[in-house]
Amino acid sequence: MENPAVASHERASLWVGYEKERERLMRVLTQARSDQLGSTRFFLMYGGFGTGKSHALLWAQNYILHQKREEFNACAYFMRSLKTQGGKFSFHRAFQEFIINQSDLLSDLEKFSHFLKDKISLYKRENGIPSDEDPKKVIAQIFAAPELINLAIKFYQANTKQELAAAIHVNDDFDSVLRFTSLVKLFTFNIPSTSISDNRFRRAVYLFIDELDDLMGATSKEGRAVNDHLRHLYDSCQGCFGLGVAISAELSELSAYFMDYVLTRIDRQIELSLLDKKQAIEFIKGMLSTRRITPANDFYPFTEETIGYLVDQIVQLTPRKLVKAMYETIEQLRLGGYQPSPSNLVTLQVIEEFDIMEEVIECL
Repeated sequence: MENPAVASHERASLWVGYEKERERLMRVLTQARSDQLGSTRFFLMYGGFGTGKSHALLWAQNYILHQKREEFNACAYFMRSLKTQGGKFSFHRAFQEFIINQSDLLSDLEKFSHFLKDKISLYKRENGIPSDEDPKKVIAQIFAAPELINLAIKFYQANTKQELAAAIHVNDDFDSVLRFTSLVKLFTFNIPSTSISDNRFRRAVYLFIDELDDLMGATSKEGRAVNDHLRHLYDSCQGCFGLGVAISAELSELSAYFMDYVLTRIDRQIELSLLDKKQAIEFIKGMLSTRRITPANDFYPFTEETIGYLVDQIVQLTPRKLVKAMYETIEQLRLGGYQPSPSNLVTLQVIEEFDIMEEVIECL
Protein backbone atom coordinates (compact mmCIF):
# COMPACT_ATOMS: atom_id res chain seq x y z
CA MET A 1 0.00 0.00 0.00
CA GLU A 2 1.27 3.47 -0.87
CA ASN A 3 1.11 6.52 1.31
CA PRO A 4 -1.91 8.70 0.55
CA ALA A 5 -1.02 11.36 -1.99
CA VAL A 6 -2.65 14.21 -0.10
CA ALA A 7 -3.65 14.94 3.47
CA SER A 8 -7.36 14.96 2.61
CA HIS A 9 -7.16 11.27 1.61
CA GLU A 10 -9.10 9.01 3.99
CA ARG A 11 -6.01 6.99 4.90
CA ALA A 12 -4.14 10.13 5.99
CA SER A 13 -6.47 10.44 8.99
CA LEU A 14 -5.51 6.98 10.30
CA TRP A 15 -2.92 6.52 13.02
CA VAL A 16 -2.40 3.03 14.44
CA GLY A 17 0.19 2.15 17.08
CA TYR A 18 3.05 4.44 18.17
CA GLU A 19 0.80 6.19 20.70
CA LYS A 20 3.61 7.91 22.62
CA GLU A 21 5.06 9.22 19.39
CA ARG A 22 1.65 10.52 18.31
CA GLU A 23 1.25 12.36 21.63
CA ARG A 24 4.67 13.99 21.23
CA LEU A 25 3.82 15.01 17.67
CA MET A 26 0.47 16.51 18.68
CA ARG A 27 2.13 18.51 21.45
CA VAL A 28 4.74 20.03 19.19
CA LEU A 29 2.10 20.92 16.58
CA THR A 30 -0.11 22.55 19.18
CA GLN A 31 2.70 24.59 20.72
CA ALA A 32 3.19 26.57 17.51
CA ARG A 33 -0.33 28.03 17.62
CA SER A 34 -0.74 31.66 18.65
CA ASP A 35 -3.36 30.70 21.26
CA GLN A 36 -0.83 28.31 22.86
CA LEU A 37 2.92 29.08 23.04
CA GLY A 38 2.96 30.73 19.64
CA SER A 39 6.58 29.71 19.15
CA THR A 40 8.56 28.26 16.26
CA ARG A 41 8.76 24.49 16.55
CA PHE A 42 11.15 22.31 14.52
CA PHE A 43 10.71 18.55 14.74
CA LEU A 44 12.38 15.56 13.08
CA MET A 45 10.77 12.18 12.37
CA TYR A 46 13.42 9.49 11.93
CA GLY A 47 13.70 5.70 11.81
CA GLY A 48 14.14 2.79 9.43
CA PHE A 49 12.48 2.39 6.04
CA GLY A 50 8.78 1.59 6.23
CA THR A 51 8.23 2.70 9.83
CA GLY A 52 5.65 5.32 8.82
CA LYS A 53 7.50 8.65 8.79
CA SER A 54 5.95 9.92 5.54
CA HIS A 55 2.53 8.87 6.75
CA ALA A 56 3.16 10.66 10.05
CA LEU A 57 3.79 13.95 8.22
CA LEU A 58 0.66 13.52 6.10
CA TRP A 59 -1.28 12.59 9.23
CA ALA A 60 -0.04 15.81 10.87
CA GLN A 61 -1.22 17.84 7.89
CA ASN A 62 -4.59 16.06 7.94
CA TYR A 63 -4.87 16.59 11.71
CA ILE A 64 -4.36 20.35 11.25
CA LEU A 65 -6.45 20.90 8.12
CA HIS A 66 -9.28 18.41 8.68
CA GLN A 67 -9.51 16.66 12.05
CA LYS A 68 -8.89 19.84 14.11
CA ARG A 69 -9.54 22.45 11.45
CA GLU A 70 -11.42 24.99 13.58
CA GLU A 71 -9.23 24.48 16.64
CA PHE A 72 -5.99 25.02 14.73
CA ASN A 73 -7.20 27.60 12.18
CA ALA A 74 -3.88 27.14 10.41
CA CYS A 75 -2.24 26.51 7.04
CA ALA A 76 -0.15 23.39 6.47
CA TYR A 77 1.93 22.56 3.41
CA PHE A 78 3.71 19.35 2.42
CA MET A 79 6.81 18.92 0.24
CA ARG A 80 7.22 15.30 -0.81
CA SER A 81 10.91 15.81 -1.62
CA LEU A 82 13.46 18.52 -2.30
CA LYS A 83 15.02 16.39 -5.03
CA THR A 84 14.11 16.98 -8.65
CA GLN A 85 13.59 14.29 -11.28
CA GLY A 86 17.00 15.20 -12.61
CA GLY A 87 18.58 14.35 -9.27
CA LYS A 88 19.29 17.93 -8.17
CA PHE A 89 18.06 19.51 -4.96
CA SER A 90 15.86 22.57 -5.32
CA PHE A 91 13.70 24.30 -2.73
CA HIS A 92 12.40 26.50 -5.55
CA ARG A 93 11.19 23.52 -7.56
CA ALA A 94 9.58 21.96 -4.47
CA PHE A 95 7.94 25.28 -3.60
CA GLN A 96 6.51 25.56 -7.11
CA GLU A 97 5.44 21.93 -7.53
CA PHE A 98 4.18 20.93 -4.10
CA ILE A 99 3.02 24.21 -2.56
CA ILE A 100 1.92 26.50 -5.39
CA ASN A 101 0.66 23.82 -7.81
CA GLN A 102 -0.59 21.06 -5.51
CA SER A 103 -1.59 22.65 -2.20
CA ASP A 104 -4.30 25.10 -1.14
CA LEU A 105 -1.89 28.05 -1.14
CA LEU A 106 -3.64 30.08 -3.86
CA SER A 107 -7.00 29.57 -2.11
CA ASP A 108 -5.34 30.60 1.15
CA LEU A 109 -4.03 33.74 -0.56
CA GLU A 110 -7.51 34.57 -1.86
CA LYS A 111 -8.87 34.31 1.67
CA PHE A 112 -5.97 36.37 3.00
CA SER A 113 -6.67 39.10 0.44
CA HIS A 114 -10.29 39.34 1.64
CA PHE A 115 -9.12 39.20 5.27
CA LEU A 116 -6.65 42.03 4.66
CA LYS A 117 -9.29 44.26 3.09
CA ASP A 118 -11.63 43.74 6.06
CA LYS A 119 -8.88 44.35 8.61
CA ILE A 120 -7.68 47.52 6.93
CA SER A 121 -11.21 48.90 7.10
CA LEU A 122 -11.37 47.98 10.79
CA TYR A 123 -7.94 49.52 11.42
CA LYS A 124 -9.07 52.79 9.83
CA ARG A 125 -12.20 52.93 11.97
CA GLU A 126 -10.40 52.11 15.22
CA ASN A 127 -7.64 54.64 14.60
CA GLY A 128 -9.71 57.52 13.23
CA ILE A 129 -8.22 57.26 9.74
CA PRO A 130 -10.42 58.61 6.91
CA SER A 131 -12.11 55.84 4.95
CA ASP A 132 -10.66 57.20 1.68
CA GLU A 133 -7.07 57.06 2.94
CA ASP A 134 -4.70 55.27 0.53
CA PRO A 135 -4.65 51.57 1.59
CA LYS A 136 -0.93 51.44 0.76
CA LYS A 137 -0.19 53.97 3.49
CA VAL A 138 -2.28 52.00 5.98
CA ILE A 139 -0.55 48.75 5.04
CA ALA A 140 2.85 50.44 5.55
CA GLN A 141 1.71 51.67 8.96
CA ILE A 142 0.53 48.21 10.00
CA PHE A 143 3.35 45.98 8.80
CA ALA A 144 6.40 48.31 8.95
CA ALA A 145 8.85 45.78 7.43
CA PRO A 146 9.44 46.53 3.71
CA GLU A 147 9.32 42.85 2.67
CA LEU A 148 5.86 42.46 4.24
CA ILE A 149 4.57 45.83 3.03
CA ASN A 150 5.37 45.15 -0.62
CA LEU A 151 3.88 41.66 -0.57
CA ALA A 152 0.77 42.73 1.37
CA ILE A 153 0.10 45.51 -1.15
CA LYS A 154 0.28 42.99 -4.01
CA PHE A 155 -2.19 40.71 -2.25
CA TYR A 156 -4.48 43.63 -1.45
CA GLN A 157 -4.57 44.70 -5.10
CA ALA A 158 -4.91 41.21 -6.59
CA ASN A 159 -8.34 40.24 -7.90
CA THR A 160 -7.63 36.83 -9.44
CA LYS A 161 -5.64 33.71 -8.63
CA GLN A 162 -3.40 34.50 -11.57
CA GLU A 163 -2.50 37.86 -10.01
CA LEU A 164 -1.91 36.17 -6.65
CA ALA A 165 0.35 33.61 -8.31
CA ALA A 166 2.28 36.41 -9.99
CA ALA A 167 2.73 38.11 -6.63
CA ILE A 168 4.58 35.13 -5.19
CA HIS A 169 6.54 34.25 -8.32
CA VAL A 170 10.27 33.80 -7.73
CA ASN A 171 13.13 32.35 -9.74
CA ASP A 172 15.56 30.60 -7.41
CA ASP A 173 16.01 28.73 -4.15
CA PHE A 174 17.03 31.71 -2.04
CA ASP A 175 14.08 33.84 -3.11
CA SER A 176 11.69 30.90 -2.66
CA VAL A 177 12.77 30.51 0.96
CA LEU A 178 12.42 34.26 1.50
CA ARG A 179 8.99 34.27 -0.12
CA PHE A 180 7.75 31.40 2.01
CA THR A 181 8.98 32.98 5.25
CA SER A 182 7.28 36.24 4.24
CA LEU A 183 4.02 34.35 3.76
CA VAL A 184 4.35 32.82 7.22
CA LYS A 185 4.91 36.27 8.73
CA LEU A 186 1.95 37.80 6.91
CA PHE A 187 -0.44 34.95 7.69
CA THR A 188 0.43 35.02 11.40
CA PHE A 189 0.88 38.79 11.84
CA ASN A 190 -1.23 40.13 14.68
CA ILE A 191 -2.74 43.28 13.19
CA PRO A 192 -3.14 45.89 15.97
CA SER A 193 -6.74 46.21 17.09
CA THR A 194 -8.51 47.67 20.12
CA SER A 195 -11.37 45.18 19.82
CA ILE A 196 -9.66 41.91 18.78
CA SER A 197 -6.70 40.64 20.81
CA ASP A 198 -5.59 37.89 18.41
CA ASN A 199 -6.18 39.54 15.06
CA ARG A 200 -4.30 37.16 12.77
CA PHE A 201 -5.29 35.49 9.53
CA ARG A 202 -4.08 32.13 10.87
CA ARG A 203 -2.92 30.91 14.28
CA ALA A 204 0.06 29.12 12.74
CA VAL A 205 1.64 27.95 9.50
CA TYR A 206 3.27 24.53 9.09
CA LEU A 207 5.70 23.17 6.53
CA PHE A 208 6.45 19.43 6.29
CA ILE A 209 9.38 18.18 4.17
CA ASP A 210 9.76 14.46 3.45
CA GLU A 211 12.54 12.18 2.17
CA LEU A 212 15.54 14.13 3.39
CA ASP A 213 17.51 10.86 3.32
CA ASP A 214 17.96 11.74 -0.37
CA LEU A 215 20.72 13.98 0.94
CA MET A 216 22.97 10.94 1.23
CA GLY A 217 23.53 11.14 -2.53
CA ALA A 218 23.88 14.93 -2.60
CA THR A 219 27.06 16.85 -3.25
CA SER A 220 28.57 18.72 -0.29
CA LYS A 221 27.39 21.99 -1.86
CA GLU A 222 23.80 20.70 -2.19
CA GLY A 223 23.83 19.31 1.34
CA ARG A 224 24.98 22.61 2.80
CA ALA A 225 22.39 24.51 0.77
CA VAL A 226 19.55 22.35 2.12
CA ASN A 227 20.87 22.79 5.66
CA ASP A 228 21.06 26.55 5.09
CA HIS A 229 17.44 26.58 3.86
CA LEU A 230 16.29 24.77 7.03
CA ARG A 231 18.21 27.18 9.23
CA HIS A 232 16.81 30.20 7.40
CA LEU A 233 13.24 28.88 7.63
CA TYR A 234 13.64 28.37 11.38
CA ASP A 235 15.39 31.68 12.10
CA SER A 236 13.25 33.92 9.90
CA CYS A 237 9.87 32.66 11.10
CA GLN A 238 10.00 34.04 14.61
CA GLY A 239 6.83 32.43 15.94
CA CYS A 240 3.60 30.62 15.07
CA PHE A 241 5.51 28.32 12.72
CA GLY A 242 5.96 24.56 12.70
CA LEU A 243 8.67 22.94 10.59
CA GLY A 244 8.70 19.14 10.36
CA VAL A 245 11.09 16.95 8.38
CA ALA A 246 11.35 13.19 7.91
CA ILE A 247 14.36 11.02 7.19
CA SER A 248 15.06 7.29 6.96
CA ALA A 249 18.07 7.08 9.25
CA GLU A 250 19.19 5.96 12.68
CA LEU A 251 19.99 8.39 15.46
CA SER A 252 23.73 7.83 15.03
CA GLU A 253 23.48 8.73 11.33
CA LEU A 254 21.76 12.10 11.66
CA SER A 255 25.04 14.03 11.79
CA ALA A 256 25.82 12.71 8.30
CA TYR A 257 22.78 14.55 6.94
CA PHE A 258 22.46 17.65 9.13
CA MET A 259 24.94 20.30 10.16
CA ASP A 260 25.29 21.09 13.86
CA TYR A 261 23.58 24.44 13.31
CA VAL A 262 20.47 22.52 12.19
CA LEU A 263 20.59 19.73 14.77
CA THR A 264 20.84 22.28 17.60
CA ARG A 265 17.72 24.03 16.33
CA ILE A 266 15.56 20.87 16.29
CA ASP A 267 13.15 20.96 19.25
CA ARG A 268 11.86 17.39 19.04
CA GLN A 269 13.39 14.22 17.61
CA ILE A 270 10.67 11.58 17.26
CA GLU A 271 11.82 8.07 16.45
CA LEU A 272 9.55 5.55 14.74
CA SER A 273 11.32 2.29 15.54
CA LEU A 274 10.82 -1.31 14.43
CA LEU A 275 7.94 -3.14 16.11
CA ASP A 276 8.24 -6.23 18.29
CA LYS A 277 5.86 -9.16 17.79
CA LYS A 278 3.28 -7.96 20.32
CA GLN A 279 3.27 -4.43 18.88
CA ALA A 280 3.02 -5.83 15.35
CA ILE A 281 -0.05 -7.93 16.23
CA GLU A 282 -1.67 -4.93 17.94
CA PHE A 283 -0.87 -2.79 14.89
CA ILE A 284 -2.55 -5.29 12.56
CA LYS A 285 -5.54 -5.50 14.90
CA GLY A 286 -5.86 -1.72 14.84
CA MET A 287 -5.53 -1.51 11.06
CA LEU A 288 -8.14 -4.20 10.50
CA SER A 289 -10.56 -2.42 12.85
CA THR A 290 -10.46 0.66 10.61
CA ARG A 291 -11.63 -1.43 7.65
CA ARG A 292 -14.54 -3.26 9.25
CA ILE A 293 -18.03 -2.03 8.43
CA THR A 294 -19.86 -4.52 10.62
CA PRO A 295 -18.70 -6.08 13.91
CA ALA A 296 -16.60 -9.20 13.54
CA ASN A 297 -13.72 -10.86 15.30
CA ASP A 298 -10.74 -8.58 16.04
CA PHE A 299 -8.64 -10.04 13.22
CA TYR A 300 -11.23 -10.57 10.48
CA PRO A 301 -10.77 -11.89 7.79
CA PHE A 302 -7.88 -13.72 9.53
CA THR A 303 -7.73 -15.68 12.76
CA GLU A 304 -5.43 -14.42 15.52
CA GLU A 305 -3.32 -17.56 15.08
CA THR A 306 -2.84 -16.75 11.39
CA ILE A 307 -1.75 -13.19 12.17
CA GLY A 308 0.81 -14.51 14.66
CA TYR A 309 2.14 -16.85 12.01
CA LEU A 310 2.38 -14.09 9.38
CA VAL A 311 4.25 -11.85 11.82
CA ASP A 312 6.74 -14.64 12.56
CA GLN A 313 7.64 -14.90 8.86
CA ILE A 314 8.64 -11.22 8.54
CA VAL A 315 12.15 -9.93 9.13
CA GLN A 316 12.20 -6.37 10.55
CA LEU A 317 8.62 -5.65 11.53
CA THR A 318 7.49 -2.31 10.12
CA PRO A 319 3.99 -0.95 9.46
CA ARG A 320 4.64 -0.97 5.72
CA LYS A 321 5.63 -4.66 5.69
CA LEU A 322 2.72 -5.68 7.91
CA VAL A 323 0.12 -3.92 5.78
CA LYS A 324 1.64 -5.30 2.59
CA ALA A 325 1.77 -8.83 4.03
CA MET A 326 -1.95 -8.75 4.85
CA TYR A 327 -2.80 -7.34 1.44
CA GLU A 328 -0.65 -9.84 -0.46
CA THR A 329 -2.02 -12.77 1.54
CA ILE A 330 -5.59 -11.89 0.66
CA GLU A 331 -4.73 -11.24 -2.99
CA GLN A 332 -2.83 -14.52 -3.35
CA LEU A 333 -5.76 -16.42 -1.85
CA ARG A 334 -8.24 -14.68 -4.15
CA LEU A 335 -6.09 -15.56 -7.15
CA GLY A 336 -6.33 -19.16 -5.99
CA GLY A 337 -10.12 -18.93 -5.81
CA TYR A 338 -10.51 -18.52 -2.04
CA GLN A 339 -13.00 -15.87 -0.88
CA PRO A 340 -12.75 -14.99 2.84
CA SER A 341 -16.01 -14.41 4.70
CA PRO A 342 -17.21 -14.37 8.34
CA SER A 343 -17.82 -18.11 8.05
CA ASN A 344 -14.73 -18.75 5.94
CA LEU A 345 -11.79 -17.16 7.75
CA VAL A 346 -8.16 -17.30 6.68
CA THR A 347 -6.79 -19.99 8.98
CA LEU A 348 -3.35 -21.58 9.15
CA GLN A 349 -4.80 -24.59 7.35
CA VAL A 350 -5.89 -22.33 4.47
CA ILE A 351 -2.42 -20.74 4.28
CA GLU A 352 -0.78 -24.17 4.15
CA GLU A 353 -3.29 -25.56 1.66
CA PHE A 354 -2.78 -22.75 -0.85
CA ASP A 355 1.01 -22.66 -0.23
CA ILE A 356 1.29 -18.88 -0.71
CA MET A 357 3.79 -17.76 1.93
CA GLU A 358 6.80 -17.79 -0.38
CA GLU A 359 5.03 -15.43 -2.81
CA VAL A 360 3.85 -13.19 0.04
CA ILE A 361 7.31 -12.85 1.58
CA GLU A 362 8.90 -12.15 -1.82
CA CYS A 363 6.60 -9.13 -2.20
CA LEU A 364 7.72 -7.49 1.05
